[in-house]
Amino acid sequence: EQAQLALDRAEFDFQNAKASFVRLSGVAQLTDDAIPDSLPETSHDAAPYERLLAGFLAQKEPPTTEAIVLRHQLELEKLNYANQKTRLRPKLSAVIGSSQDEQSYTLNVAQKYRVNSLYAGFSVSWTIFDGFAASAAARTSLARKRQLENDYRQLTERLAQDAQSQVKQAGFAARNMSIYDRFLFNGRGAFEAVQQEFKRGEKSEADVSLAQLNVYDAQLNAYNARVDYLLKNGDFLGTLMEDPVLANVAADRK
Repeated sequence: EQAQLALDRAEFDFQNAKASFVRLSGVAQLTDDAIPDSLPETSHDAAPYERLLAGFLAQKEPPTTEAIVLRHQLELEKLNYANQKTRLRPKLSAVIGSSQDEQSYTLNVAQKYRVNSLYAGFSVSWTIFDGFAASAAARTSLARKRQLENDYRQLTERLAQDAQSQVKQAGFAARNMSIYDRFLFNGRGAFEAVQQEFKRGEKSEADVSLAQLNVYDAQLNAYNARVDYLLKNGDFLGTLMEDPVLANVAADRK
């Protein structure tokens, strides 16, 4: 009964994972046949990660969505602040236009003449005092601008720290993956040795089954280590906006 419960729960989790992957990747559907039976061994080379990190840190403006939004908000607030500072300055307005009308110069009201008028002029307005409303608005806008500048500075610092930390985490995950891959290799070798000893009558079926279970455990641990390594890679590439999955989704939706 416990085994059946575990099987049903695993099947439920599997279906949820498939649905989540479909939403994430943007594919139309995902069949069971398209899912590999195992995760292949993956090698790790630190050089490409260091190059990507160096390029990201060298950028003056991070390309992340959050950074872009903050930059736009900051530019708008700069314009708003500049506008608030001019509220009490003299303003010169130029006006030019034309009008058309009909007039009658005789007693015969049916006899009308069209009159076209052109006009142009300038007007000057100057608000001398507005109860300190302009200065209050300027101070408020300046405070918002400084807050956005501080938020943007903190964001860029956090992104740099996150990227550096994620490169380290990917390296740690690669070392952990290598260790569990060796455990799996050794477990398979031990299982083959037990099989040979069983054929010679030196081991029992229980010994073979135990060795097979050890291989399954080592395989599960190795797969988990590979998944962790791939997730760490995804975190790093996502921070840099270099995730190939996102590029594929954007291309599919064009």
